Amino acid sequence: MISRIITFGDSFTEGDGAWLEKTNKIEEQYEDSSAGRYEVSKFNYQYSWPKILGDNLDITVSNEGSSGASNYRIFNRVFHYDLTGNIDSECLVVVMWSSTVRDKLPFFPTLFQDQGPIGLGWSYKELLEQHSAKSNFLTRYYNDDKNKEYIEGVLSPFMGDYFKKFTVNCYDESYYNMLNFNYVYFLQEFFKFKGCDYIFIDGFESMNTFDSDYKKWDLIDKSKYWKFGESTAWDFLNNIGGDVFENLELSYNPPGQKCHPNRHGYKLIGEEIANFYKKSC
Repeated sequence: MISRIITFGDSFTEGDGAWLEKTNKIEEQYEDSSAGRYEVSKFNYQYSWPKILGDNLDITVSNEGSSGASNYRIFNRVFHYDLTGNIDSECLVVVMWSSTVRDKLPFFPTLFQDQGPIGLGWSYKELLEQHSAKSNFLTRYYNDDKNKEYIEGVLSPFMGDYFKKFTVNCYDESYYNMLNFNYVYFLQEFFKFKGCDYIFIDGFESMNTFDSDYKKWDLIDKSKYWKFGESTAWDFLNNIGGDVFENLELSYNPPGQKCHPNRHGYKLIGEEIANFYKKSC
């Protein structure tokens, strides 16, 4: 018997964009951007798809979605939660995947990567549009600026020039396909080990984007994966149409990133996942 729902994902799970007309005004009230962001996150929760999912199943929800999260962060958040929250047989865990190209790469200098929000780009589509991807790739957020002079004087100029060389000479989609498969397969087996029920769903990019014919995908239990390789949550809303996405006049999205759902869109996603779960029981 399921008594708890835990959801993991990025901004699509946290609920960003649910009602920008209201949340933009909330942020304006705070000089401290982090405080404003915290209040917005609390506001968005009530309209997020995890909240709708919980309401439809009449079960308490813990929403562990985090804006800007990469699949690496989503994957590891599961274990940090389990360390203190204990995932067990009474849990339904729902993982909404992000874009793998957000992951930071082990063959790029940590001095450069640790000061930035993402790896190659926010999304696969952005990566194809190299100009915008390069701009976001070079964006630095200095948590510790002791190496700022070196990063801006040496690493950033080099990485800016190297970006095109990497995408032309080194970029290999098989790397990301293998990475995506391992994320999904590992969690699948871990959730079996924990004895919990689970659902995977792709947010705005399919996890098998890089090689849909990769035979190892046959090891993934598709009965636990909403429309694997067929659709994403964003595609689902786009096909419905109407007032389901955030107000683009008020939103800020990195180039190439799909716009967030609004409260109407999140409601539809939550109801769709609830129906998927009920049918799979």
